[in-house]
Amino acid sequence: MGIRHSRAEWESLIAEMEASGQSLGRFSARRGLELRTLQWWRWKLRRAAPVVGNAKALVRLIPVDVIESAAAADVGVGAPVEISLGDLVVRIAVGTEPAYVAALVEALRARC
Repeated sequence: MGIRHSRAEWESLIAEMEASGQSLGRFSARRGLELRTLQWWRWKLRRAAPVVGNAKALVRLIPVDVIESAAAADVGVGAPVEISLGDLVVRIAVGTEPAYVAALVEALRARC
């Protein structure tokens, strides 16, 4: 039987895993955690996270100022913003509702 962790310890482990950029499998193997238990706690903590608009609070968006460069001017004003999630690239039109983008990113991260 493995070591039992408190909810606070699982919150810390999940935050560490998400910040590491590692897959659940790789992180659990390196930390000696049961993969299914890690998956369950991630699901449980995300489900319990406070909702902001349509997105859970686990997705953190920060405001940025987009400065047009010569390369961007060649592409055009409506050039999309790219979000990379591992080997997946999502192009979002400038002006898309931030809550929608947050929900989309969270849903895609959950599948990775």
